[in-house]
Order: sequence, then C-alpha cells, then structure tokens
Amino acid sequence: MVNCIGLGRTMSRLSASTYVEFHQATNHTFDPYMPIGVVGALLGGIVLAILSPGLSNELVIAGSACYAAVLAISLLTNVRINKQIAGWSVQSPPDDWKLIRRLRDPWRPNHLREMSPSAAS
Repeated sequence: MVNCIGLGRTMSRLSASTYVEFHQATNHTFDPYMPIGVVGALLGGIVLAILSPGLSNELVIAGSACYAAVLAISLLTNVRINKQIAGWSVQSPPDDWKLIRRLRDPWRPNHLREMSPSAAS
C-alpha cells in the first residue's frame, strides 16, 4: 500500500537513472521478505482453515483465497517487471525512457489489483 500511495507517485517524477537506482534499492529491501510474508500468510490461513470449525473457517478460507490472488497477480505481473529492472545499469539505463515508462505504467495498476484482495483478507 505504501508503494502505491507514496512511492509510485514519487517515482514517476524521477529521471531514468535515479528511477532505476531507487527501484533496485527498494526491491533489494523488499524482495527477500515479500515471499515470506505472502506465502506465510497463505499457509497460515490454510492451517487455520484446517484447525478451525464453523463460520471462522469460512472466513479463513476466504482470506486465504485472497492471499492466493495476491500471490498470483504479483507473480504474473510485477515480479516480472521488477526482475527486468533489476538487470539494468544505473550508470547507463536504457536509452529509451519510453521503455521504462511502458514497464512502469502497468506496475501501479497491477499493485492496486494486489492491494484489493490483500486488504480484503
């Protein structure tokens, strides 16, 4: 949510090399922890669904389904974009700023799609 609200708007104002450097730095920080958080929440939900009876079980299953959606959206969209940008050189980012814009522009709506099921869960 922080990425979408604050960082996304800030990053849209950066030069190509500054954008690449900032994107790589934030991904270096977030990448190791995001799979642990999302997969951990998903697995925790599955365990709770197995162990909890009644209505709470249905809510846990719904929450787990939402986290599965977050994982699928992320893997199909933003992880691919992040990996591509991770390979770029800060000193000489791609000459075509439109390439960066084309990759960055779908990142934000995809992140919004992730936030909806994440918040619901």
